[in-house]
Amino acid sequence: MRSAAQVLFDAARLIAGLALATMVVVITLEIAVRNIFGPSLQISDELGGYLLVAMAFFAISDAYRAQVMMRIEFVYDRFQGRAKACLDLVYDLIALSATLVLVWFSARFAISSWNRGVNASTFLETPQWLPQLPIPIGLTLLALAICLSMAGSVRQLLGKH
Repeated sequence: MRSAAQVLFDAARLIAGLALATMVVVITLEIAVRNIFGPSLQISDELGGYLLVAMAFFAISDAYRAQVMMRIEFVYDRFQGRAKACLDLVYDLIALSATLVLVWFSARFAISSWNRGVNASTFLETPQWLPQLPIPIGLTLLALAICLSMAGSVRQLLGKH
């Protein structure tokens, strides 16, 4: 049975993929409409930006878990065994600290936009909390991934693989 964290990570990956696919559709539609009819839809830039943010922040925990980001490989590759687990733990503590600060401020920003009723001054007049919401959600998932990585490092240091 999959863990609750794995279900969350899978859902985030799916949302990131859907955001990318939707972005491709919106941009392709914009190109087609401009070439066939002439005028722009007036929404592709705005939607594309919002979808890019959603894609990036929902995919960040998956990238972290796959160890394809946030590593200085030429330093990291010089360590093995317990030293590498210690380096992982230190790195994860620093990354978790920074991530939690970003979660806090991005959540406050989205809540502030909600409370003040801020809308984009664009054709769609999008409530700004909507495109801001993927940031604290995605960063929270990243924090969860970092915590799980830290638990693995601690298990390795204690000899409990």
